Amino acid sequence: MKISFSHIVSILVAMALVTGLTGAAEAKLAEMTFGGDSPWTIVAASITMEQEEDVYMAVGSVRMIRGQDVIEANKVRLHGEEKTAEATGNVIFTSSDVMITCQRLVYDLDKEIGKFYNATFYFPENHYYLSGDEIEKTGPETFFVLRARATSCDGPTPAWMLTGRSMTVEREGYATLTHATLSTRFLPILYTPWIKVPVKAKRQSGLLMPNIQDSERDGLTFTQPYFWALSDSKDVTVYLTHMAYRGLETCLEFRYKDWGGKGTYRLTYLKDLDPPTIDLPAPYGSRVQDERYWVRGLSDMQTDSGFDVKLDIDYVSDPDYLYEFENSYTGYLSTKEQFLEEFGREPAEALDPLRKNTLLISKAIDRQRLAVTFQYTDDLEDPDNLDTIQRLPKIDLDFPRTLISNTPLFFSNNSEYTYFARKTGVAGHRLDINPMLYLPLSASRYLDVEPSVGFRETTYLPHGLDDTERNDEFNSRELFLANLALSTEVFRIFNVDQLGVEKIKHSINPQVTFSFISERYQGDLPKFDSVDRIAETRKIKYGLVNYLTAKMKKAAPTPASTYREAPDGDEGGAEGDTPSSPIDAEPPTEPQYEYREFLRLGIFRTYDYVEEERDLAYRSPGLPQDFNHPNGPWEIELELNFRPYLYAKANSQYDTYEEQFTYHSVDIRTSDTRGDYFGIEYDLNLEPYRIKNRDKYEYEEIRYLLNLVVTEDLAFQYENRYSLKDEADIATYYSLNYRQQCWGMRLEFMDKPNDKSIALIFSLLGIGEIGSFNYSPPSSDTMQSTEN
Repeated sequence: MKISFSHIVSILVAMALVTGLTGAAEAKLAEMTFGGDSPWTIVAASITMEQEEDVYMAVGSVRMIRGQDVIEANKVRLHGEEKTAEATGNVIFTSSDVMITCQRLVYDLDKEIGKFYNATFYFPENHYYLSGDEIEKTGPETFFVLRARATSCDGPTPAWMLTGRSMTVEREGYATLTHATLSTRFLPILYTPWIKVPVKAKRQSGLLMPNIQDSERDGLTFTQPYFWALSDSKDVTVYLTHMAYRGLETCLEFRYKDWGGKGTYRLTYLKDLDPPTIDLPAPYGSRVQDERYWVRGLSDMQTDSGFDVKLDIDYVSDPDYLYEFENSYTGYLSTKEQFLEEFGREPAEALDPLRKNTLLISKAIDRQRLAVTFQYTDDLEDPDNLDTIQRLPKIDLDFPRTLISNTPLFFSNNSEYTYFARKTGVAGHRLDINPMLYLPLSASRYLDVEPSVGFRETTYLPHGLDDTERNDEFNSRELFLANLALSTEVFRIFNVDQLGVEKIKHSINPQVTFSFISERYQGDLPKFDSVDRIAETRKIKYGLVNYLTAKMKKAAPTPASTYREAPDGDEGGAEGDTPSSPIDAEPPTEPQYEYREFLRLGIFRTYDYVEEERDLAYRSPGLPQDFNHPNGPWEIELELNFRPYLYAKANSQYDTYEEQFTYHSVDIRTSDTRGDYFGIEYDLNLEPYRIKNRDKYEYEEIRYLLNLVVTEDLAFQYENRYSLKDEADIATYYSLNYRQQCWGMRLEFMDKPNDKSIALIFSLLGIGEIGSFNYSPPSSDTMQSTEN
């Protein structure tokens, strides 16, 4: 195709016209500042002054900017004297915590108040949409809405919506609606002449969502919590629970994050209308318990001088209260879950009659650790607490295993002083010291040897003895201790190069340990706990442990210096380069590896020389055999770890004399990337033992846990605890959970031998849940510490 001179001229003229038009358009862009000390910057296609004095009209893609506040509109009329702006046409107002769209806006630029017509406010911090025919911003954080609509659902047709004739909103507070209706996408479901809902991200006082459930034992149960924010670091929650058959239960909860630490305390009280009969050991017999309560709490703090202080409170009215209301709104399970999450420790099991209240003060001093403990134990089966031992105080000074300078020896020492107090029976002082010396050796390349020796000195100053002449008279016990540990390792490495695993190492560790504690008659000593009766020991424990460890290659990241960005003003960089092309590349680095131990299998057995020589005429009570049992049970330990897909852990003991397993603890869990989950826990204990000389305790139980993702929106949960010994269910739990973007529904059913409970829970994003077995108040993590 030929190009003539006239064509070239036409092209040049067209380019000149386009360039001129572009330049003209750019020339029409106008900018000005408007306001006083904190002015707004206005950019628009044109800005003109109207005939009225100090009134401006900005037209065409108007943008008004001041800090994080931005107003965008097709047209804005500015009044200089009133410092107001009238915006129309596709109005968008954005700030740090809200985005507003409306048809028309009248806004006071200095006072930050104004009216928004046919407006929608979006609060991203708590995902709220607030819309109305007219929304008036009455202050920096307050609004008034006519014909209001509120939801947390995305999209033009929300799944649920709160509507009201009018609404007042206080940011970081509540929205109050008059003549409010809660509607689904299809129909209204609830009307109230007045309602408050939270529209806040920070903590503030007010009513929390109620809890409604029904059970055979308690009847229809309604719980209404009230949250009282005392400050940024302290709050109180009051739970009022009305049970149709049991009466009114009150729970007060106090939490703080101040004074160098944090704490949570709960007090629950119930005047039971249908009180149970509590069976107690002789001589107390039975009694009806209608005054029921539970005081529990934990505190952690650290002083400026470096002391760690922990306080645990656990005081309950009767042995059955915690188990009976285990699943209640503020009961044992909700308390246990909250304490574990916030403090990493939990109260004693619900059926444990020994409730311990402990104050622990500890500090690291050089290499030693000093710990002072005051512990008061309440025995629920001994109402007068006559025979219960209290430790007031117990002082531990532990020196960990440390190398002695210029020697191959290591040294450790554990020292303990305790004053035992109780109302009746033997009490008094005890000092226990246990220094040890260790000498680790390598006898050859294949054998590690570690002998250790030490002694244990225990002294007593008792009182309350039957022999009054021996009261306040020192007594002591000396024991000699020795151990010898032998171990080695053989291994082989296998090349795999499959599924991301490069190699697998199989290690076998044979282990042999000799333990010796000298004989000493101890019947003349006070007996406070197991420390006072240390049996003569001559044992050998032998076994081996197998390990499988995978060597896995990590994907080596490309070093940041391998890439060079184009300099400012140079879109292409050097010739032939692009902003992301690898230039000046460093040599490739060595691949990085991770090592993951995925299997551990150990098998051990103990031979007891003392049991071999024991005179059968003096056998211990509860051991019916008429021959010696020097061989202990085979102990098997297995841990398999293919997380997140499979995890298994098992501990078992097989008694060769009884020819049966006497102990099992098995935990198997499997899951997938969808969220499906299945777990089995099995526990067996056939070895009888006594708790404070009470009945022998044996159990065999299995627990199933299942979470099944039926669809993207629907999940099913199942949990069952079954006693194989009693051939009966302990508890069964079912839950069907349906979840959408802004709402959810959960149906729960709990079946226990003494009760059946059902609850239907609706959850609305931003509002909370209505009805639940367990409830957790606002997390203490949101508290701001004011210790400084």
